[in-house]
Amino acid sequence: MLLIFLLMTTLLVSTSIIGYQASLHSYATIELKELLGIYKNRFSERLLHWKRDSSSLKSVIDNTNILNNPATRWERLSGLLAILANDQYFSHIIITDKSGKCLFSFGTGARQFQLFSLDGSTPVWYLEKKTTTLYRVFRQPILLGTDGIGYLITLHPLTNDVLHSSTAPRTQLFLRSGSVIVASSIGASGVERGMPIDRSGNFVTGSIHLGTEADAPDLLVYRQFPEIFSITDLTTAVGLCLLLMFGLLWGGIGSWVITLSRRITALGSIAHRHIGTISHPAAAETASTAICHAQRDEISAAATALEEMTALLMERDRELSKLALVARETSEMVTITDSEGMIEWVNEGFTRQTGYTLQEMIGRKPGTILQGEESDPRIAAYIERKIAECRPYTVQIRNYDKAGNGYWAEIKAQPVVNDQGNLVRYISVETDISARKRAQDRLQLLSKVFYYSNEGMVITDPNATIIAVNESFCRLTGYSRHEAMGQNPRILKSDREDAAFYAAMWETIAAQGHWHGEIWDRRKDGSIYPKLLMIFAVKKAGGEISNYVGSFTDITEQKQAEDKIMHLAHHDPLTGLPNRFTVLDRLDNAISHGRRNGSAVAVVFIDLDRFKEINDTLGHDVGDDLLIQVAGRLQGQVRESDTVARLGGDEFVIVLPEISGPNSATHVAEKVLRVIGAPFISGEHTLHTTPSIGIAIFPNDGDDLQTVMKNADAAMYRAKTSGRNNIKYFSEESD
Repeated sequence: MLLIFLLMTTLLVSTSIIGYQASLHSYATIELKELLGIYKNRFSERLLHWKRDSSSLKSVIDNTNILNNPATRWERLSGLLAILANDQYFSHIIITDKSGKCLFSFGTGARQFQLFSLDGSTPVWYLEKKTTTLYRVFRQPILLGTDGIGYLITLHPLTNDVLHSSTAPRTQLFLRSGSVIVASSIGASGVERGMPIDRSGNFVTGSIHLGTEADAPDLLVYRQFPEIFSITDLTTAVGLCLLLMFGLLWGGIGSWVITLSRRITALGSIAHRHIGTISHPAAAETASTAICHAQRDEISAAATALEEMTALLMERDRELSKLALVARETSEMVTITDSEGMIEWVNEGFTRQTGYTLQEMIGRKPGTILQGEESDPRIAAYIERKIAECRPYTVQIRNYDKAGNGYWAEIKAQPVVNDQGNLVRYISVETDISARKRAQDRLQLLSKVFYYSNEGMVITDPNATIIAVNESFCRLTGYSRHEAMGQNPRILKSDREDAAFYAAMWETIAAQGHWHGEIWDRRKDGSIYPKLLMIFAVKKAGGEISNYVGSFTDITEQKQAEDKIMHLAHHDPLTGLPNRFTVLDRLDNAISHGRRNGSAVAVVFIDLDRFKEINDTLGHDVGDDLLIQVAGRLQGQVRESDTVARLGGDEFVIVLPEISGPNSATHVAEKVLRVIGAPFISGEHTLHTTPSIGIAIFPNDGDDLQTVMKNADAAMYRAKTSGRNNIKYFSEESD
């Protein structure tokens, strides 16, 4: 009997130890799998958040047109980034031209990054070797004003602080890029060297790939075995069992003790299997059922009851374990208060966000700790009222952490009542929505920029149906917001641009995501005007186009000013005739045409006789009026293809292209003698003047415009020295 007793004891202890070890490893493995899923989602959300922040930064720069003035754009962009940097969603900003050349950088050491390949491309993940820091890189095309298209590159670092703030208890995280450990949760100021984990405990390990790219980093997760119960407790329990068995044996009930010990051993096996094989309840059921059917007595009934109770406890334990794991590991702030509103429990997410530990918060009201000077007292009163009414509530409030830093929180609270309907406690889940509030504020700002911008702006859906316009659109086009909604922007089409123009425009938008240029549009009243138009496509995360946004300005005054400047650059401001620059250009074209076609070109130089006497005696106003009248009479003596120009002072020139011979030039010159020799009336004065005319003909009198002009001028001076009011040919002088 003693031998049987020793064998039973050894089996009981061995089974207990094996079950204990198996339960530790099994529980840790379950926790590890759940943590891997949590971390995968957490880092996916972080990468998505960074991508949205990068796109938001691009939208802010695009919508504020901050890069359209090359003179001051980098200073203005630096000022804008200095403000946005407070949001801490990027560490470095780089702007390059289309080829990848760095034009601007923001953030310490940004220009030292070796980001660019020979073709101007950038990596998605970038490992900076000097500091062993890994960055997530986003590159987006951006308009650099007159410089064309460039790229906006934003870098977001994955550092020790990121891992440290995400680490669950008894867990160590390591971020690995290739073979290099770039971040670690066990040191917030630098990656630990040597062995990357603490070997003082037992660990289960796993890893996840943080991205779809081949060079994306891996997150290594080391989960320490949780201590469900200690060896000391196990030894004590075994010792008590031994004393009990020894007492029963000492009482002389050997055979009954043997039967009892067998069943107790089986019950112990069930208990240990309950601890160590949570995921296999069928094994425990099989073992206990075998005992119960061996012999029907009080112990069998107790075993059956224990089996049923164990099954219920196992199911409840599984559910509670899942709930506890979610509450403990979630990034949300979970708070449990009693019926008086005093805190009973907070999770680690609450501590990470606020800096307050569970010991600091127990027995205190959340409002007295977390609310500050910018917290709305009306919301606090609303919460108190809902608690008094024992009703759920959802609010948004400005709270403050232990360091005094404010953050926006959304609180969802649910009351827990007993069977009598009395309030027992409140469970609230609090979410940090500061980033969402900042995004809302930015959207409100952009909305104001949209509606109150001096530029006309229009937003369409993917099918080019107008869904929003601003006030400037209505002012510039004449269409009200109600009239424009639901229409296609084709209602503004002027028909000055052909189908090929619009096809090229949409091809550019499809390829580059934007287009800008000048276009003529039609207002509601039918008037046509020029405008500077920019269109860009807004895309979803998957690349699908969600909207088109157009902005435009009326450049009528600008075009008129340009036309005026162009006219002044090519015409005499007094007479309106073409000036020296224009007539030389036309003469050059006429000579080139004549050289190709074998036709002649005549240049007729005209100088007014005794004009200086009229100007000096009667005044400059009379002299100017005489020049204007002379210009008008000269224009009446030539063809539309001929050019009459004023060279300066009282000198004029006529270019006669494609003439049949010298007789054509003589005919024009004789008409000029007659019309200029007739009296001029200027106010109360009757003026008389005559022309001295010199003629040179291409190609006889010169083969290029400089020679022809020089020879015509020489012929004119010969006419003046020969008595004025006559016509001289350069060929006559040569003869």
